[in-house]
Formats: sequence, C-alpha cells, structure tokens
Amino acid sequence: MPDNAKPAYDESSIKPLDGIEHVRLRPAMYIGGTDKKALHHLVFEAMDVSVDEALAGKCSQIEITIFPGEEIRITDNSEGLSVAIRSHRNPPVSVLELQMTTIGCGAPYSARYSVQGGLHGVGLPAVNALCAIMVAQVRRDGFLWQQRYAAARPQTLVEQIRPLNADESTGNTFVFTPDFTIMDPNQLDFDLIAARCREVAHTVAGLRLTLRDERVSPAREQVFHAPQGIRARLAELKANAQPMSSVFYRAAAFQTSTDPRRPILFRIQIAFQYTDIKHTQLESYVNTIPSTGGTHVNGFRRGMLELLSDCLLEYGISNSQYIEQGLSAVINVFHNWASFESQSKIVLLNPEIEESVASMMSELFQTHFQASQKLIEYLKSRQS
Repeated sequence: MPDNAKPAYDESSIKPLDGIEHVRLRPAMYIGGTDKKALHHLVFEAMDVSVDEALAGKCSQIEITIFPGEEIRITDNSEGLSVAIRSHRNPPVSVLELQMTTIGCGAPYSARYSVQGGLHGVGLPAVNALCAIMVAQVRRDGFLWQQRYAAARPQTLVEQIRPLNADESTGNTFVFTPDFTIMDPNQLDFDLIAARCREVAHTVAGLRLTLRDERVSPAREQVFHAPQGIRARLAELKANAQPMSSVFYRAAAFQTSTDPRRPILFRIQIAFQYTDIKHTQLESYVNTIPSTGGTHVNGFRRGMLELLSDCLLEYGISNSQYIEQGLSAVINVFHNWASFESQSKIVLLNPEIEESVASMMSELFQTHFQASQKLIEYLKSRQS
C-alpha cells in the first residue's frame, strides 16, 4: 500500500479490548493456538478447576464425559463455586459470573489454594470465551444453581433451579462446546484426555477420575485411581523390566520464606528404582503438569553428582556415565508460587527447588548405596 494510502494513526486507531475479546482475538496467548492440541488444552483447563479443588482437599471424584458434537461435561464433588452476590458492584453480580467471565478473577489467588495447576484466574474464563455454549451448574447451599453463556457472555442470570436431593453431593458441573469458528475443526481424542487423567491420578494420590465417551456404542469408559500416587506411576514405567533394587520413595515439605505477603511453600515427592534396562526413564511434574526439565530435574541430577564424588571411589565404581543407566524415577513437585519459562509450564525456574531436590536425592542415594550390595555389583558390571 502506498504511504499516502495508509490510514491515519491517531487516537481513533487505539481500540481497548476487554479480557474476553482479547482471548477470542489471540487464543494462542492463553491455550497455545487453535489446533488439536489447543482444543484439548481447553478440556484440561476446565478439568483443572476440579483438580485444584482436589489439591485443596475438597474433591475426591471427577467425571469427564464426551458427547456427540464434541460437547464435554466435567463434574466433580467439590464444595462448589461461590454463587454469592457482590452487592457493592453496580449492577450487583454473582461471584459465579465473575469467575466465569472475568480474566484474572478466581479463588486460586486466595490462601485456600496453596497450589494450582490451572491458569490462575485465567483458565475458566478463557475456556468460556472459546466456547460457543457453556453451562455452569453449581451444587451448594442446598440448591442447584445454573448460568448459561455464549462466548463467555451471560445469556441468563444465575438461576436457582431446584433443591438438592438428599443423596446429591455438592460440586460443579461444566457442559460446553468449543467454538469451531475460532478453533480448528478437530475431534476430541479419548486417548489424549485419558493420558491427562492418568497424569492427574498419579500426581494427586487418591483422586478418582472417570472418563466416558458417549460418541461410540457401546460407550467407552475408563477409570483412573492411584492411591499410591507416583509410586504407581513408577511401577508402570518399569513394568517390563527386571528390578535391580527396591523402590525408594521420599516426600518432604519445605518453607523458604516466612513473609506473610508471599510465603514460599512447596512439597516434593521422589520415587525411583534401578532395573536392567539400558536407558534412563525420568518423569517430572509440577502442580500436576508434566515438565520437560527445570530446577527440579537439575536438582535430581546434581544430587546424583554429589553422591558420585563422595561414594563412587569408595565402592570401586569409576565410570560415572553408567550411573543413570537403568534408573527409573518420578519427581513430583507442588509449589505455591511456581515460576515457569513460559505459559506452557514445561520448564520450572524456581531456584529453591534445585537445592531441596538435590539434598533429598543425595540422602536417598546414600541410603540406596549403603543398603544394596546387589545394586553396587550391578553398577560395576555396567562398566565392563
């Protein structure tokens, strides 16, 4: 376009967008794009509302159902989102509506949720913004409450539908259909959602997730429940291998700041075992989200190196490159102020985690070496 044909740049060129408009205009900033992966990210963000309730100790069951037309229903047995009215606002508005339609509004900012896997007050309204239809139902205060939305714009007030039945639990239910005028036309993949359910079940021990697909006949259903948490995941990793050591597991809680404005609290779980395989299997999670690396993984390897310098020569093991071979391990971190390299949350940055994991790993491996002569002989044989 010739310069003299360009539109003038003045105050009329600036267009402020509210949060919902911005999500719909730039969905990649919130869910990573509009492709198949992003479509499933919508489901996972909606699931994380229930997962965060489970992390707070307020939810033990989550049910996810896929219907024809790629409609999703997610229901849980949590306490249910608040439906109270914020009367000081003009006009007064339900807290449920605020949480469903306002970017940055959510209880995860409060002390109730010490850790969260979702988008911290962004996930639920972002999902709502990218759905053609969303129905939020809340069971609490003795009643079933409901509100309907289209592209995160309320179509009804929050309505009191009926009293709860005597055997009906409190909780949330979200029923939604992605907006395929924005999202690419893709079908929801049962196996991809099942993989996420499996991750959640292993990182939140005791939580039961049921995934059901009503698009096929007979309906397909799978239940995920791992009372042993990451130790159950470790068992899956080494299912086809011969164990060369016992399973070692440790969990510890830390506090590195007592500042009441921003206390830093985190928990670390580590489970590992040596097997006869020729490679390393290492999985790591932060607030239920799988990660590819970061300070927790660095701490894992640093703990090993510290061990090597102290113990290898003592036990006659001279070639350190073989130490990770045959090691299967799972690291699970819960952090109330987790910091990541990007919104994808695959690389953890918190420096205090590295020191803590390194210390735990060093102690675990010291005990491991001293307790298992069989393992020591096995590591020696790997050098030949």
